[in-house]
Amino acid sequence: MRIYEYFEKNSFHDSYISQVYYDTKGILRIIVVQLLSELNIDYCSIKDVNTDDQVEIEVRLTGIDYICHEDRDYLDSEITSVEVGSINGNEVILVRLYNYSGGMVYREIYIRGKNMQIEYEVLRKVSDTN
Repeated sequence: MRIYEYFEKNSFHDSYISQVYYDTKGILRIIVVQLLSELNIDYCSIKDVNTDDQVEIEVRLTGIDYICHEDRDYLDSEITSVEVGSINGNEVILVRLYNYSGGMVYREIYIRGKNMQIEYEVLRKVSDTN
C-alpha cells in the first residue's frame, strides 16, 4: 500500500510505539498500540476483538533511503502526529512523538525514500489491565 493511502485512512492519535526494528533488508518494523476504532484495517483474524479495544499492529515500511532521528529510546513514546509529503521527488514521513518517561520530551523521526510502501498486520488485542 502506498504511504499516502495508508495515512489518509488511519489515525494515530494517542497511539504509542512498543517496539522498533530496522533490519538488514532495509525494512522498518514498528509495533504500535492503537485503538482499533481509529484504524481502517482488516482485523477479522483476531478473535474476540471489538472496535473499542486497543490492539498491537505491526507496520512494515520499505523503500527507505534515509532515516533521521535522535539517538534515543522511542519505546512507549506517544505518536502525536504523522505527516506525509514530498520534497524534490522524494516521499517524506515526519513522525512527531512525546515521551513521558523523560519529562514530556518532544521528538521527531524523519523518513525519506522513493516508492515507499507500507504493509500492516493486526497482531493481537492488548490485554485489559483492569
